[in-house]
Amino acid sequence: MVAAAIAVAGCSPKLAVVPATLAAPATILWGATNPTSYTVKVVGNYETYNEIFVGDVGRSLRDGSELMRVTLRNTGATCTGALTAADDWPNELPDPIGACLNRVASGTLQCDDGRVLTLRWRATECRTAYGSGFDRDGGPLTFVVGLDPQKAMAQADRLATQLEPFPPLPMAAAR
Repeated sequence: MVAAAIAVAGCSPKLAVVPATLAAPATILWGATNPTSYTVKVVGNYETYNEIFVGDVGRSLRDGSELMRVTLRNTGATCTGALTAADDWPNELPDPIGACLNRVASGTLQCDDGRVLTLRWRATECRTAYGSGFDRDGGPLTFVVGLDPQKAMAQADRLATQLEPFPPLPMAAAR
């Protein structure tokens, strides 16, 4: 049972896992009660404006879908949407060949201020990724997925300090 939980906690060791066999060890290792999904932190910023975003990415191990929700720190706008991998990309459960490495996901987030973010990321491990994108008005973005909550907040604070000299993010263009 512990070996199965370890296999689900990352890409290795390469074991096939049947979700029904996961119990308390998976919950402890995963920090969740649902062995078919997990959530990690995302932190990013606009490259040319004084704006960062912090949020969560939830991943379904059954179909590989990625649901993202972020909040822009200075404007307070909330953005949500889905990122998906190519249809032919294998999912993670079971992951006998380490399919997480270099997985590419892309999609859009709709923000409650009218902004639309188009994002793309590449996985460095099953639960970490680096990405970039832009908003509908062309503002470039970069972000990292997979930090633990404390590291995510520390990264957000560092980015906020670094971006102080940049101009504020303009209002979203009306469309």
